[in-house]
Amino acid sequence: DLGMIADKVDLLLIAAIDGNTLSQTLADAKEAGIPVIAYDRLIMNTDAVSYYATFDNYKVGQVQGQYIIDTLGLDVNDTSKTYTMEVTAGDPGDNNANFFYSGAMDLLDDYIDAGIIEIKSVQQEFADVATAQWATEKAQSRMENILSTYYADGTNLDICLCSNDSTALGVENALAANY
Repeated sequence: DLGMIADKVDLLLIAAIDGNTLSQTLADAKEAGIPVIAYDRLIMNTDAVSYYATFDNYKVGQVQGQYIIDTLGLDVNDTSKTYTMEVTAGDPGDNNANFFYSGAMDLLDDYIDAGIIEIKSVQQEFADVATAQWATEKAQSRMENILSTYYADGTNLDICLCSNDSTALGVENALAANY
């Protein structure tokens, strides 16, 4: 906020929703010698951020992946039971989204490689499963397309891995309406 910068505050703590809209504020803070802490989301494409404080978002993804493994009792050496899964990740412009995705997929990749988990849509790479702006309606539309293309024949969808509440709501809406 320019008022805070004009008042020569000691520090700006910013929990940005869209860091790209802050470029002038960040430039002004840097010029005024005011340190900036980015909280929760790293503000990209600027050298005005002095510190970054967040959760261990990679660990959050690992917890999601481990929950799937534990709930289904998966064993990478036991291929007698298989499951289908679809992945919905977060906004590709949000640094956290890739951490959530990587944490989960790093645990689940062995089960995918072993054929225990099958992604019928073959949409597995982050770029293919990312949801711009974490938008519920975009996650819903994508899942509706997946369901009508890969699961309309009665194939069971066992697992939907979603990075956050808004993407999960979109997937849930698609499942409730079309599956």
